[in-house]
Amino acid sequence: KDAMTSDNMECYTKALKVSEPRKQKVLLRVIKRLLSTDPRHVDSMRKSGDGLAKTVQSLANTASSHADIGLSSVAAEILKMTGHMS
Repeated sequence: KDAMTSDNMECYTKALKVSEPRKQKVLLRVIKRLLSTDPRHVDSMRKSGDGLAKTVQSLANTASSHADIGLSSVAAEILKMTGHMS
C-alpha cells in the first residue's frame, strides 16, 4: 500500500526520465498495474502525483512522435486512470 507515496512517485519520475525506452515501458506497466490493483493508488496519484503525471504525459507525447505506440498507449492509459487526461 506504500507503492504510490509521494516519495515513491518522485523516484518513478526520476527513473522514467533517465531510462531507455524499453525500461520506461516496463516501469509504466508496473505503475499501471499498481494503479489498477488498488483505488487508493489512483487517489494518491491524483492528489500528489502531478510531477509523475507530467513526466508520463511527456513520454506519451515523445513516444507518439517516435512511433513507439506501446509506450504511448500505456502512458495514455495511466493518465486516463488518474484523471490527468480526458
